[in-house]
Amino acid sequence: MLPARNGARLLYIAPEQVEALWPHVHYLIEHSIFRSQSDYTIDNIRTRINDGTARLWIIWNEKKPELIAAATTEFQLLPDGRRVLVIAQLAGRDVNRMKRDFFPDLVRYARDEKCSAVRCYGRRGWSRYLKDIGFEEVWMCTERPL
Repeated sequence: MLPARNGARLLYIAPEQVEALWPHVHYLIEHSIFRSQSDYTIDNIRTRINDGTARLWIIWNEKKPELIAAATTEFQLLPDGRRVLVIAQLAGRDVNRMKRDFFPDLVRYARDEKCSAVRCYGRRGWSRYLKDIGFEEVWMCTERPL
C-alpha cells in the first residue's frame, strides 16, 4: 500500500480481490476502452487481470470514501532488453487528481520493479497533459481502417 496523498491512495488490487471490486471498476475500464478506441475488450482485460498478466489499480479517496479512478498496468520486455511498465487503461472522474495522485506512485513502483520507463497507451491528449511531469511522446501510431 502506498501513502495517501490528500486523502487519496493508490491501491493495487490482487487477483483474488478483483471479483468483489469488479462491479465498481468495470464501467471505468470500459469507458477507457471506448474513449481510446482500444484493441482490448472488457472480457480480455478481465482475463488478463485474473491470470496475472495485467494488474488492476484504483485511486481511493479515504477522506470521503469514493472511487476516483481505475487503471490497468502490464510489464513489457522490449526487444532491446529494457523492461517498461505500460499503463494500458486509465479512467476516472478527476483527471487532475489522477495526474497528481496516480502517476508519481506508479513511477516509483516501476523504479522498484527495475523498469527503465513508464509508458501510457491511449488518446493523444495524454501526451500533452503529462508533459509537465516528465512524460514525452516518443512515437505515434496512425491507422486507416479498411
